[in-house]
Amino acid sequence: MSSSTKIEFINNRLLHVNKQTWFDHLQDVGDDMTEEEKTASKKTRVKQVYFKGRFYKHIYELAFNFYTNLQKNEYLVPKLPKNKFDTIKCVSEYMLLNCAKFLIADVHNHPEGAVFLELRASSEKNNKNDSIFILSQ
Repeated sequence: MSSSTKIEFINNRLLHVNKQTWFDHLQDVGDDMTEEEKTASKKTRVKQVYFKGRFYKHIYELAFNFYTNLQKNEYLVPKLPKNKFDTIKCVSEYMLLNCAKFLIADVHNHPEGAVFLELRASSEKNNKNDSIFILSQ
């Protein structure tokens, strides 16, 4: 895949999740594990991803939506991995590793800061936090 093809692929809006949903779900700080889960050999919950001692439901949903968009547009990615869960887990972990936390006062330093502040203002649940998580689609 040439570099221009990669850029076209990344910028393809058919693969993107709704901006407000993307922003709201990125604000997932995860759930703590219960005592039973801490001692269990497998760290799993249905439709949640485990990462660094926490479970993330909304990050899993974002990765699932992204995977679904890829499936709907399989002409763009004709050879998707067959194991859906592993793919969603990898995408979720990528999001969690690359998501940046910004204090509201510092968001303007991000190239898309104004967009994220606008999304925060229109969000029903994230207006009270003094920081937000940012990751460009």
